[in-house]
Amino acid sequence: MISESIKVMRKVLQGLRADEDFYNRLSHRWTVLILVVFSLFVNMKQYAGSPIICWVPDKFTSAWKKYTNQMCFIEPMYFIPFQERIPDPELPTPHFTYYIWIPLVLLVQAAMFYAPRVVWRLMCGSAGINIRSIILLLEKETMNNEKRKNNVDLVCKYIERFLGRCRKYKIDCKGYVRRILIGYWCFCVGRAKGNYLFFLFLWCKVLYVLNIIGQMFLLNWFLSTDFHSYGTEIIADFMQWRDWTETSRFPRVILCNLKIRVLGGNIHRHTVQCALPVNYFNERIYLFIWFWFLLLTIATIMGFFIWVSLAFQRERQYFVRNCLKIKGLLKPGSKPDKNDLNEFVRDFLRLDGAFILKLMARNTNDIVVADIVCKLFKRFQTKKYKNNNGDITDPTNTTVNGGIRNGGHLKEV
Repeated sequence: MISESIKVMRKVLQGLRADEDFYNRLSHRWTVLILVVFSLFVNMKQYAGSPIICWVPDKFTSAWKKYTNQMCFIEPMYFIPFQERIPDPELPTPHFTYYIWIPLVLLVQAAMFYAPRVVWRLMCGSAGINIRSIILLLEKETMNNEKRKNNVDLVCKYIERFLGRCRKYKIDCKGYVRRILIGYWCFCVGRAKGNYLFFLFLWCKVLYVLNIIGQMFLLNWFLSTDFHSYGTEIIADFMQWRDWTETSRFPRVILCNLKIRVLGGNIHRHTVQCALPVNYFNERIYLFIWFWFLLLTIATIMGFFIWVSLAFQRERQYFVRNCLKIKGLLKPGSKPDKNDLNEFVRDFLRLDGAFILKLMARNTNDIVVADIVCKLFKRFQTKKYKNNNGDITDPTNTTVNGGIRNGGHLKEV
C-alpha cells in the first residue's frame, strides 16, 4: 500500500516537473492555482452565504427585506464616509458593482497567466522536439542502470538528430518575406541559426512580465481605483500607524438607492445602508494578489537574466565542462582539447542544444544530463576524427535505435 502511494506521488511530481523552469512554473502553475482557489472561495461566499445585509426601516416586512437585499446586491451601490452627508439620490454619484464579477475576473486572470504556457508548448512542438517527453523518459527507471543507459542512448540520438535537422533547415525567399511581414523573428533568430528555442523561451518570459503589467491596468479599470499603488499605500499606512482597512477601495458599509412601486402608481424612494461582508475577503485577496504580482515580476525578471547568460559561449563551455567533470572525463584543474570543446559548443550544440541540456538539468538531475553530454561529446569527437581521416560521415544521418519518434514524442520500446 505504501509503495503504491509512493509510486503515485512520484508520477504526480514527475508531471509537475516538465519543460520549463521554476520561475515560469510560479506563473503558469502556482499563480493559476491560487487565482482559481480565490475564485471558488469568493463564489462560495456570494452564493452559499449572505453576501449582503441591508438595514431597513421597521415597516419593511420579511419579504421586503429579502427583496431589498437582492436588489441592492445586483444594483450599483456607492460609498460615502460616515463623516459626510448622504447626497441627494438624484445627483450623480460614483457607483460600483465589481464585487459581482470578481469570481469571473479571477478566472480570466488565471487563463491569462496560462496563455504564455500554451504559446511555449505550441511553438516548441512546431520546432520538431518535445522536451517534455525527453524529461519524462529520463525520469523513468532512474534506479535501473540498464534501462537508464538505454534511455540515455535514445535521448542522445534524438537530440543529435534534432540538431542535425536544424543545421539542414533552410528558409526560402517566401519564408523571409513572411518573417518581415509578421514582424515576429528577425534574420538572426530561427531554427537554421540554432537559437530558435532559446529566444522563444526568453520571449515567453517577456510575455509573463507583460501579462502582469497588463493585469495591473486591467484591475485599475475593473476596480475603478489605482490598483497599481494599492500595496504601497498599505505599506505607508502601516508605517504611519493608520488603519489600512478604512478605505474606499473595498468598502464594507455602503449605500443603496431603492425605488419601490406601490398601489396607485406611487414610487417610494429609500436610501438604505448595507453591509457587504464579502468585501472583507476581497480586500485581503487583492492585497495578497498585489504583493504576489510584485514577487512574480521580480522572480521572472531574475529568471530572464539567468537564462540570458547562456547566450555567452563562455557560459555554455562552463556548463559542458562541469558535466565532463561529473563523469570523470575531466580531472579538476585539467582542460580538454580547446578546439574540440569550442567546436562542440559552437558548431555542434549551438545555442539551442545547450539550452535543451540545461533545461533538462533543471527538471531532472545533473548525473543524467552529464551522461547525455558526455555521450554527445564522444560521438562528436568520433565523427570529427573520422572525417579528418577521410571517412566521410553525415552527423545528421542518425536513426533512433530502440525507440520510435511519433508526432514529436519519444516512446520507449
